[in-house]
Amino acid sequence: MDIDNKTKFMKVTTKYSLEDMVWYMSQNRPQCGKVTYVYVRVTGKDQFSISYHLNHESTNWEETRLFGSKKELLDTL
Repeated sequence: MDIDNKTKFMKVTTKYSLEDMVWYMSQNRPQCGKVTYVYVRVTGKDQFSISYHLNHESTNWEETRLFGSKKELLDTL
């Protein structure tokens, strides 16, 4: 996150973009989904969170719970 103190703009960089395919664990099984929304919540000067909505899920997923490949996900178990 970069904050420009002169203009008071914040630049937020996300790990995943719209349409990216990501892997996550759901019901003790690896699942794959496509990112359809990216949510950025700013709660303070240096405090923010990033979460993603996937095409077939009813919940938002925190960036730390998503992985770019199935192998990357399985390596964390």
